[in-house]
Amino acid sequence: MILLVNIIGIITNFIVSPRIEKYKKEAGELITSLKAAYRKPQIKGSLIEGNGYDYYKNAIDGIKDLLDHDKILLSVYLKENKIDSISGIKRIIKQYEKVLENLDQGVKRAFCTIPIEYARGFDAELPPISSLIKISELNLARAKLMDSEEDQVNALQTNLLFAFDIGSAQMLLSKMASYDIIDRTNQIINQLIQAKKIGIDGLNEIASLESIVSKNLPGIKEAIDVEWMNLIIAQPEQIFWFSYGGSYTAPSILRLMLGRLLLWRFFFSERLLLIDAIKKIKDFQNLQKGMEEKSWHEVSVSLNKIEKESKKSENNIIQTTLPLYSKIFLRRFNTKTRIKLTALIANIEIYRLKHRKLPEKLIEAVSEQNLVLDPFNNQEFRYVKTAEFYQVYSVGENLADDSGTVGDIGMKIKL
Repeated sequence: MILLVNIIGIITNFIVSPRIEKYKKEAGELITSLKAAYRKPQIKGSLIEGNGYDYYKNAIDGIKDLLDHDKILLSVYLKENKIDSISGIKRIIKQYEKVLENLDQGVKRAFCTIPIEYARGFDAELPPISSLIKISELNLARAKLMDSEEDQVNALQTNLLFAFDIGSAQMLLSKMASYDIIDRTNQIINQLIQAKKIGIDGLNEIASLESIVSKNLPGIKEAIDVEWMNLIIAQPEQIFWFSYGGSYTAPSILRLMLGRLLLWRFFFSERLLLIDAIKKIKDFQNLQKGMEEKSWHEVSVSLNKIEKESKKSENNIIQTTLPLYSKIFLRRFNTKTRIKLTALIANIEIYRLKHRKLPEKLIEAVSEQNLVLDPFNNQEFRYVKTAEFYQVYSVGENLADDSGTVGDIGMKIKL
């Protein structure tokens, strides 16, 4: 029996090894090119010397001792306009001025942030997502307290550029943080619009920058390529055995026998799990092409199919990786919706000033018809007018009209 297992193992290894070596070689070339690009400016024409990551690291180190009480105070202040918390917010901003200074300097350098330590593989340090978000919240709190519209717009643009820079890092977690920062920034923009602290010029500047950021924020295709290649090249043996359900820490003979028996199960169909995992990743990449031009209904059907397929898979990594993408795509739809709403409100305000009344239909206020289409259903945004306010909103993920509440994403402007 042992002899038979070993013979099967030798034959299987003979077939599988060249494929693994091929992927390792491709991964090596990809990682070499990425490492070479890490210290290049992300914005053409940038003449400021220095690496933005150095400043972000200083900001991260500086925000680490932020007390839980202060974290809650920041979050509450950003969600609600409580006057009694302003003195506490001013104290926090004063205490962490250096963090904000490092954020400003890092953004000005516009460099790709958070380099990934590929050589460490599974042991690589993950980016401090919570710290990045807290830095963003600190800056947003500062923006809310500013008296000058110009200063507020600059602070909000700093946050958007920070999100772009973080999203440029080739890691899924970085991209998720980036979308989160953009969403939080848009919520504060909405608050400032309602409080009439930001006018048309400021809105136009922000809408233009958001459009640039959203178009240039790297998609998840690159991230998934890098992460998979990273795992394979860093510790191919560990991920190889892990993919087959075998224990990497088990005695070598037992591991060898278990691994080869499991390999035999997939021998004739060639559904070797490691290669099958990469194949499924590639299939997903092909499926996601053109997704962002479709409605959320079409996208969610595809994502649900992917999630069901991943649950059927016997590969642990597929089971945990692919379901994340529905969350990431939802975040991207939310971000795209908020960007459109910001630009739409700017156009409505221009129309209102010019004609001294609100447009009867959204299409009257814009030059591009696409601007009035809700990304979630490819129909016009909902538009409500009263004597006290007007509101523009999206139906959101549930595709149901909740009158601008619950699952809807919207902006309400007081008249």
